[in-house]
Amino acid sequence: MKKILGIVAIAATCTLASCGGGGFESDVRKTADMLCKTQRLQEAVKKDSTKQKELDALDKEGEEFSKKMEAKYGEKMKTDTTMQAKAEKIIKEVMEKCK
Repeated sequence: MKKILGIVAIAATCTLASCGGGGFESDVRKTADMLCKTQRLQEAVKKDSTKQKELDALDKEGEEFSKKMEAKYGEKMKTDTTMQAKAEKIIKEVMEKCK
C-alpha cells in the first residue's frame, strides 16, 4: 500500500504542477511512466515475489522524484488549472496505453 501511495503522490505532484515548456511535460511523462511501471510490477509481484525488490526500488525512486518536483515547481503547482489539465491529459494518455 505504501508503494501505491508513494507513486500516487508523484502523480498528484505532477498533476498540480504549473510550469510550461518541455521540462514540465517531460516530468509529467516520467511520472506517468513510473505509474505504469508500478502497475505492471504490482501485478508481477503477485506471480513472482522476487519482483518485490524492483518494486521497492521504484517506490524509492518515485519518492525522490516527487521531492525534486516539489522543489522545482513549488507553490506554482497549486494554481495553474491549464497546466493541471495538461498534466492530467498526459497521464491519462500514458496510462491508457499501459498494459
